[in-house]
Amino acid sequence: MDQAVEPSATDASGDESGAVVLMYHRFGEDRYPSTSVRMEQFKQHLKYLEEEEFNIWPVERVVRYLRDGKTFPPRTVAITIDDAYRSIYEEAYPLFKERGWPYTVFVNSDGADSGGSYMSWDQMREMAENSEARFANHSATHDYLVARRDGESEEDWRARVKADIEKAERRLQEELSGHVPDDPKLHAYPYGEYDRALQELVEEMGYVAFGQHSGPVGHYSDKLALPRFAMAENYADPDDFRLRVNTRPLPVVSITPDDPTAIDEQNPPQLRLEFAETEIALDRINCFASGRGVEMEWVSDSPRILSVQADAPLAEGRSRYNCTAPAREGGFHWYSFQWVRGRR
Repeated sequence: MDQAVEPSATDASGDESGAVVLMYHRFGEDRYPSTSVRMEQFKQHLKYLEEEEFNIWPVERVVRYLRDGKTFPPRTVAITIDDAYRSIYEEAYPLFKERGWPYTVFVNSDGADSGGSYMSWDQMREMAENSEARFANHSATHDYLVARRDGESEEDWRARVKADIEKAERRLQEELSGHVPDDPKLHAYPYGEYDRALQELVEEMGYVAFGQHSGPVGHYSDKLALPRFAMAENYADPDDFRLRVNTRPLPVVSITPDDPTAIDEQNPPQLRLEFAETEIALDRINCFASGRGVEMEWVSDSPRILSVQADAPLAEGRSRYNCTAPAREGGFHWYSFQWVRGRR
């Protein structure tokens, strides 16, 4: 299912192709419905991808296509899993092995070192040797990396977070050398939370980074905040899954502000989205805010700029603005931006 012909690199300007990156955490751990997918649901996901002949790619290949400006073939999906819980080994690994599909586990290394509900390094080595498993950086501590400690300077914060990410990378290389992608290096932000300072640090360290906000990736996506569709019990029924894996990116070329923590200065926050020239029916766009109504206004026709603002303050922690527009072929174009309030 990874048979697409490699096109030559091109200028990605105007290329509205994309891929969907799925994110799982736990498998069959029904006492955690916010992060676990029921096994019945997961098997339905795999069956649908198989029957509809999706291209199942390793996520690093998706990122290389973004980097090199290559056009994605239709129906391209990558599978990622955060946190390295033991149920990955017990429940998901045999199903991936059976199909020969690639998948990437983002590992918080302190969890793996401590045992408990996490996989052991031996189990991860078995997965790497007997299936198409890859392993990538999810920090060592799985802390709220955006948060500054009381009295902590910006310099001290950078040093602490850098050491945290470096420790995870060192443990991955010590335990799983040869099964950790380095072209490009991959990082998934714990809890999907980031701000501009963290993005800049991760970029300096040579990573491409993933969040947990929804949507497909496309050639206008921020490579320091790539979206993924979370697949947990409440959002993983067959209809929701089919909708999400068939989405296409919205061609958002710039956003203002570009820092999710700007909500601490203005709440409800206003987000301005600038779109590339497109034949997508932007006049039919709809936007949504977490648990709130939303006000939308076109503030410019050339270029097309849309202002989006919730009609009431957003809650502490993580919130999102999601925007969708109908696709000509059916389904939706999708864009999401995550706000992070009260961490700093």
